[in-house]
Amino acid sequence: MEKIWENKQDESEKDPSGKEPSSGRAPSPVPTGKVLFSPSQTQSESFRTPRPFAVSGTTASSSSRKAFFSKGSLFQDRVITAVFHSSGTERGTFLSAPQENSFLPENPDLGVIKLYPLPEKEEEYAALMEKLSAESRAQKEGESVTPEILSFGIQEKKFCWSMTKYKELTSLESFIQAKSPMNEHKALFTIYAIASLLDRAYPRWGFHGRLKPSKILFGLKKPPLLLGAGLTPFLRKNAKEMLEGETFFYASPEYLSGGELSWRSDIYSLGIIFFRLLAGVLPFYSGDPEEVKRAHLETPLPPVSEKNPSVRISTPTLGILNRMTMKDPEKRFFARTKLLEALIQADDALPQEEKE
Repeated sequence: MEKIWENKQDESEKDPSGKEPSSGRAPSPVPTGKVLFSPSQTQSESFRTPRPFAVSGTTASSSSRKAFFSKGSLFQDRVITAVFHSSGTERGTFLSAPQENSFLPENPDLGVIKLYPLPEKEEEYAALMEKLSAESRAQKEGESVTPEILSFGIQEKKFCWSMTKYKELTSLESFIQAKSPMNEHKALFTIYAIASLLDRAYPRWGFHGRLKPSKILFGLKKPPLLLGAGLTPFLRKNAKEMLEGETFFYASPEYLSGGELSWRSDIYSLGIIFFRLLAGVLPFYSGDPEEVKRAHLETPLPPVSEKNPSVRISTPTLGILNRMTMKDPEKRFFARTKLLEALIQADDALPQEEKE
């Protein structure tokens, strides 16, 4: 098994069909009732057509409000060199370089600046970022689980911001668009790599809570990294408006219902990512976020073969997928190590020709 695995920057995420989300409402109670998806709401073939890669996992988007930053803007002692995402005067993701060396083609001092609306309690934001910054500095090179937080602050009562060290990795969203559907062996490897990353992150950063492909930096020959680790409890408590624009394609039932979040919430989201890797499409898709929320809360996971009849998945892998995506968190894997072991065992059971 060891031999098998050795070869082994958010950004508001567009929906997988390339359309803008139709609603930016924060999670709210969802009425009960059976979810029906009409033919017009199914995913188009453009879902599997890769868009240009972006570090944040999204392409730069426009807004009716003028963005605070544009390419060439100055922010403190830095120059904005690229706009990864912008949705107004107090929200966006930007690439930056120090003024004195912003002209360098391969700049070693690039940083990714993330803007947020002002939280309700500024002092709590400062305390949280100080904690996360200290955690990121304590990580050893090569063992990091998230990009290093270089600086953070609140800008003239207009917005809060943080800057992380730029990493030359695309997001998992871009990777999926280019590579899915994957064969079972490659999908198992990808989920194993991310599950291992999460397992290493929990003791220091805790659960993620809003895990989705655009929150994971991923490269075939480099270890993956998490974006937004440690932020969800604060966002939930202090600044729900920061969650504007979510599409909920990967949200756990307990996230949507306002329940208690844990590492098992991330396992659910990872299971939805797993489904998409195998089938090439999401299990629950609609242009209406409310329908997506109802599906995650009430609708059983559809068979992979129902979403993509050309795909054949082994029984062990299907068992892992179904257990990861149980609606009740207590029915998911009871230990993170058990998930990792199950992924290895499922891969070991595959015919050798499927691994070549």
